[in-house]
Amino acid sequence: MAEGVLAEKTRQSDIDLRIDSCGTGGWHVGDPPDNRAQSAAASRNYLISHLRARQVGHQDFMDFDLIVALDDENYKALERMNSGKAKLVKMLDYLPKDHKEFGGNVPDPYYEGNFEHALDLIEAACEGILSSARG
Repeated sequence: MAEGVLAEKTRQSDIDLRIDSCGTGGWHVGDPPDNRAQSAAASRNYLISHLRARQVGHQDFMDFDLIVALDDENYKALERMNSGKAKLVKMLDYLPKDHKEFGGNVPDPYYEGNFEHALDLIEAACEGILSSARG
């Protein structure tokens, strides 16, 4: 969902970003997003059905300037892999400072089922990422 949100918000802005998403595990490689994620995203005009899961690789740390983790577990896994130039950050570090989840984790909606809350956080954080990219 985060890739779809950031890609759409980037298309609507004056910023040119290369955006890609991947997981730290390989168990869903090649699969489309969960149907519940697709439905929630589509309800906000983010089309993500064309996306396919892939696993992060060491080359990603060379190819991208910024790698954004959605939670602590993935952040720690990415930190162990980071052998390149990429800056590693957490998604919710880009929320406004007065937001209660600032610096926290995007809750995993696949288990908790709250895709709307995850999208709320992702949308707000993506605005922060774009603001940061603008300088």
